[in-house]
Amino acid sequence: MCNMSKLKNMEKKKLTLHVYDWNLEVNVPKGEEQRFVDAARKVSEKIEAYVEIYVRQQYVPQKSYMEILLMTLLDFAVTSTEKEDVLGFNKLWRRINNIIKHK
Repeated sequence: MCNMSKLKNMEKKKLTLHVYDWNLEVNVPKGEEQRFVDAARKVSEKIEAYVEIYVRQQYVPQKSYMEILLMTLLDFAVTSTEKEDVLGFNKLWRRINNIIKHK
């Protein structure tokens, strides 16, 4: 069964998340509410940091909110890819260690 099918069949709960200046209504899997609340907080903090640098400082080139949101998205995507690379490397390293141990 693909992941989308699994998500469709999961019991969900409607949740209102506050992300920076916006309230978003989302359906989240039951039991996962805190993960989404924590994620919304992290996104808000990152947006706030970029706004502080690129909107509120008058001696820095000003950025639009779209640019701020794209910078935030890119920041999280890079971090996510780095974590995936580390996890993949760790899995590979464990497999190599298992092969060495069993020889």
